[in-house]
Amino acid sequence: SQDPPVRRAAIAAIGRLGDATSVPVLLRLLAAAEKDEQPVIVDALTRLRGPEVDAALVQSPQPETIRALVARGAKSAVPALFALAETGNGDAISALGKLADAADGPRLMGLLDKAEDRQPVEAALAALYRRAGDVQAVADAAAQASGPRKASLLAVLGVLGGDRALAVLREALKGGDADAKLAAVRALTDWEDGAPLADLQAVAE
Repeated sequence: SQDPPVRRAAIAAIGRLGDATSVPVLLRLLAAAEKDEQPVIVDALTRLRGPEVDAALVQSPQPETIRALVARGAKSAVPALFALAETGNGDAISALGKLADAADGPRLMGLLDKAEDRQPVEAALAALYRRAGDVQAVADAAAQASGPRKASLLAVLGVLGGDRALAVLREALKGGDADAKLAAVRALTDWEDGAPLADLQAVAE
């Protein structure tokens, strides 16, 4: 239809009634959609039912289909998202933070060594381990790491917070790695309460 409200209603209906065979139809619409119509199509992709829908979305990786996979909670897409993330795809990295499990954490940490910009990986790690409620795994990895990876993991600990994270950050302040010390200072500066105030004062002095 040339009438936008009618077209959007039809797209929404496909989302409620369709299955994996509707994915190519919605993707063709997405390719030509105006900006205000794209969310309607993503919502329709999210609502599609059937076991093959996630696999069909994985075959057409783009920001909108990755958002739909996240909204669907499509854990089956994690291997494909890792393959995309290893090419530097920021949308895939962000999606892994929402879909990957703690068992996938070490592989996600490995992206820190490859990424030109480590901040998206840090954000994904923080999201993953916050959902898992597992600060210890990051603390252990940070204690064993060095160089840029260590600095990034310290930044993640700053987001996660807690006594174990605080202990590792305090230890980093005593080390000789300047990048790690700077990362620890930044993490402690944004701490949730005044616990590291004395540590920061000592560094300042």
